Amino acid sequence: MGHILIIILLNFFPRPEYPAVTTDDIQRLFALKAIYQNVIEQPFEDSSLKNQPEPIPGRFVIGFESGAELNIIRKLYLPSAEVKIIDTSARFLVIETPVDVPLQNIKQQLSGTAGVRFVEPDYPARALFLPNDPMFLSNQWDKWVMYADQAWDVVRGGTVKVAVVDNGVDYTHYDLARNFQANELGYDYVNQDNDPKPDNPNLPRGISWKSLPVAASILALCFQLCLLLLPPPPCSASGDGFCGEARAGAATDWYFAEGYTGPGFQEWVCVFNPEEAWSSLDLKLLYNADRPRTVSFSLAPRSRTTLNINQVAGENREVSLHLHSPLPVVAERPMYFDYRSVCRGGHVSLGVESAGTRWLLAEGTTRPGFHEYLCLLNPGHVDAVVEVDYILGWDETVTKEYTVPARSRFTIEVFRQVPKGRDVSIEVRSREPVVAERPLYFPGAGFEVANAMRHVRDLSVGIGYRVMGTAGEAAAAGYIAATLQGYGYRPAVQEV
Repeated sequence: MGHILIIILLNFFPRPEYPAVTTDDIQRLFALKAIYQNVIEQPFEDSSLKNQPEPIPGRFVIGFESGAELNIIRKLYLPSAEVKIIDTSARFLVIETPVDVPLQNIKQQLSGTAGVRFVEPDYPARALFLPNDPMFLSNQWDKWVMYADQAWDVVRGGTVKVAVVDNGVDYTHYDLARNFQANELGYDYVNQDNDPKPDNPNLPRGISWKSLPVAASILALCFQLCLLLLPPPPCSASGDGFCGEARAGAATDWYFAEGYTGPGFQEWVCVFNPEEAWSSLDLKLLYNADRPRTVSFSLAPRSRTTLNINQVAGENREVSLHLHSPLPVVAERPMYFDYRSVCRGGHVSLGVESAGTRWLLAEGTTRPGFHEYLCLLNPGHVDAVVEVDYILGWDETVTKEYTVPARSRFTIEVFRQVPKGRDVSIEVRSREPVVAERPLYFPGAGFEVANAMRHVRDLSVGIGYRVMGTAGEAAAAGYIAATLQGYGYRPAVQEV
């Protein structure tokens, strides 16, 4: 018997079947071949994709053994040299020097220095001729559905001009510059000029890069073309953003109770060293069901670094953080999320300087569509017995007790602890110092179109064909039912 979900039709669009080849198709093919003889028989080949690119002038990559990066940097006696990247996971750093400094000079200065793995030029990355992106099917499903992967076997570009409508683009970026012509960069319909770079100082920082993925996806589809950018008006009321408070002073310890690297979540930690000396920092990762891990790294004077917590902590982890530095620093945690395809957004949180035995949270609700959590971090070596008061009104309080294991993270689903449809404040009391943080997710109408397109992709590519009475139809019905449940509905799937 077939599964039918009455609310939504199941026939979305899988990758289409090849139609039957007819005599008209064969005649049309020969006609096209006569017109595009050179393109088909002598497809364009970009020699720059085969040959090794020229190194970036003045930039060098130095591999190091764990803990040796600070000593290596001290050994470099180069005027105006700057450390651009320090990756303690992959154990390499990137320095930028005056253009006239040869590679051999760098090698000589580091000769005999302990902990040096390699010294080599920094080369620009270029896309391969055919996509080897593991996310090609999952995140670029539109090209797969239109059979672009098979079209690349015939032709990979020409002199076609492609217009991109977006906020703006850095057309001087080395990945894009060769695809723009100096006299045809595009047109800015807001400022009425021929420069598509956004020049509004009130735009969020980094908005000029927003078109980079758009342009890159076009480059992936057609390797040789001319890009033409047509920016629409800048985002104003339709945009999205976050306002974070400034910090008056730095500190040697920062704690973050919340943290998640599961599907749809991207977590970062930004650290700023305002001092005039190098600082060696330790980032302790405390999990909900695993031993803590510590990642060490160095931070140059008056500089900032960004850590990708998804890479450092591992995927699908609930993780709290404790950052320690011998010198005062400032740490913030940006998080970007797609919560159950119901809520998408981002926020930036400033950590707290120490754990405590009492925490108060005023905001909170279990109204329909709202999902509230309480994250507890126990950085100590003794299990913490924690009492939580869920205050629903002046005469109604629900009190529950939890045990947070030593050196670990503990997550409470508030919407399962108190009745639904209530506004709630929280008081946390603990016999041992802990840290508390409250994530709260709620649906937003601005993302409904994006969510709908994602579901179309998941149904068409992820599940595939659905024939009545088969497992594919059952899977599609279950997928749609689960999606509607995430929105707060109670759909019924029945056999007919």
